[in-house]
Amino acid sequence: LIPTVIGEMKRFLRDKTWSVHVPRRIKELWPKVKKVVDELTTQYQRSPKIQEIADYLEVSEEEVLEAMEMGKSYQASS
Repeated sequence: LIPTVIGEMKRFLRDKTWSVHVPRRIKELWPKVKKVVDELTTQYQRSPKIQEIADYLEVSEEEVLEAMEMGKSYQASS
């Protein structure tokens, strides 16, 4: 029961904290992109290129760009 409640809460927050409609795959990709950017920035001592992020995540550069653009629409809710 507890995992179900937690899952529903996560789903609600994921779906209700975006100011525009964003496809689920992008919603799920955005946190990964942020994490990889931090990791690669530390590793390379510079901002990573889009291609490097895409290669690391094994997704297309277009998906990375879309996630980054859509990430700007994210609003944290209390």
